[in-house]
Order: sequence, then C-alpha cells, then structure tokens
Amino acid sequence: MAAPDRQSALQMGKLVLVAEDHPVNQELIRHQLSLLGFACAVVHDGDEALAALDCTF
Repeated sequence: MAAPDRQSALQMGKLVLVAEDHPVNQELIRHQLSLLGFACAVVHDGDEALAALDCTF
C-alpha cells in the first residue's frame, strides 16, 4: 500500500509528524509508515516539530 499524498493524508488523519535527527532513521520511518498507508512530515528536532505543528496541523 502506497502512502497518500500529503494533502490527502492530512484530510484523512493519516499524516504523522516525526522528529528524528538521523537521516537513516528518517528514511526507515518514512518507509515503515508508507507500508502502513501513512504519509509523514519529518523534522530534525523538537523545536522544528513545534514549529511544524503551528503551520501544518
């Protein structure tokens, strides 16, 4: 199952915000969430996550 595009995921409640600083872990979680039918927005730390919450969700 492919992950929905970002807008569709947001509308369906399937957009996950991930805070992870390691590039390999970022790709791993993107892949795992995609297999489960979720899209994700990845940021590098908690500060970026809080900022993303103000803009995205």
